[in-house]
This record gives sequence, structure tokens and C-alpha cells, in this order.
Amino acid sequence: MYTDKIVTNSEFEIPQDLEGEQVLEYVKPLVWGAWKAAKDNIFAVGRWLNAAKQRCDHGEFGAFIKAELPFSQSTAEKLMAIANSEVLNEPEVYEKLPASWGTLSSLAAFAAKNPFDVRAAAADG
Repeated sequence: MYTDKIVTNSEFEIPQDLEGEQVLEYVKPLVWGAWKAAKDNIFAVGRWLNAAKQRCDHGEFGAFIKAELPFSQSTAEKLMAIANSEVLNEPEVYEKLPASWGTLSSLAAFAAKNPFDVRAAAADG
């Protein structure tokens, strides 16, 4: 069963000897890493769901989502579609994507019908 872990600010300590610009330079790669990990984890959740669904009997997967996961069947389907999107998984597109599963879901649906538009938008930055 899913459990939340309470995170405190003490887990995000910045060395005391850093000030001003040094603090910002210290946290910059940490923020970027956490931001990238958020996006990577959205795709990872969808991939795990896709892999599990392929191995389940009819009805078993939906019951699992309802009983054991912290989101709805609809959200699971959106996460799975994100992970399955060939266009969103292209490296030149992926690197430009946001870390928002709602936005990624909309982009996955759009990319299914308009792959060239999504690729062009990614190329334009």
C-alpha cells in the first residue's frame, strides 16, 4: 500500500559557509536534477503500469489500480499513454517536455494526431 513520507526542510540543508551567489550555484544542479527526475518518474510510472497491465488477467489490473494506487483509472490510462507516445519519447522532444503529467497527457493525445507539429514545436524550443 502507498504511504506518504513527510519531508522536512532539514533534509535540504545548504552548507553554512555558502552565501548569495554560492547558494544559488549550489542549489542549481539540485533543482535541475529534481525537476528532471519528476519528468522521468512520470514516464516511469506509465511504463510500469503498461508492463503490469500486459501481465494481468482481464479485470485484475483495474481492480489493482482502484485498491492499491494513489490515483484513478483515468489517471493511470493517461500515464500509460504518456509512456506509450512514440513522439514524446524521442530524445529531441523529450528534453523539451515539462514535468507535468496533465500537460504531458494533453501533449500525448495531440502528438498521436499531430506528430509533426509536436516535433516542430520541440525543434523551435
